[in-house]
Amino acid sequence: VLQQCIDAKQLPENLNTRRVAVVMRGYISGIMENWLFMPESFDLAADAPQLVDTLIEMLIGCPTLRKPA
Repeated sequence: VLQQCIDAKQLPENLNTRRVAVVMRGYISGIMENWLFMPESFDLAADAPQLVDTLIEMLIGCPTLRKPA
């Protein structure tokens, strides 16, 4: 899926997909874990669109998620 987004110019062509996969898993697992332990701490359904947007913005703009030049 990441490569398809890169091919469609939705993500940077020099994105380090292996590193991104680790970051995405940690991000999503962390959100799920936080919500499961304290579901009253945030509204997962209401916050999900912004959480996904945050992840996408991180993939697009984070220089440490790029392959070395």
